Amino acid sequence: MFKYFQVGTYVDGIDNYNIKKKKKNQIDLIDQFLEYEYIKQTTKNTFQKIQQRQQRISKVNSKLKKFRKMAKSLGRKNK
Repeated sequence: MFKYFQVGTYVDGIDNYNIKKKKKNQIDLIDQFLEYEYIKQTTKNTFQKIQQRQQRISKVNSKLKKFRKMAKSLGRKNK
């Protein structure tokens, strides 16, 4: 993170300054914010899918543990 900040208007060059560039910079900034929102939503959806997959895997693993435990206990009783 930067230690010092400057607040102001970005000017490409005094000779090249015109209103069209200023409007273009504003549109680019808006596009960046919209893109950020899209990335944020996509990341959230991906995270939720991963969490759901992990929950399904943990349920299957817990059922397998129960079956293995039952199999062990049945094997001991038969001996």
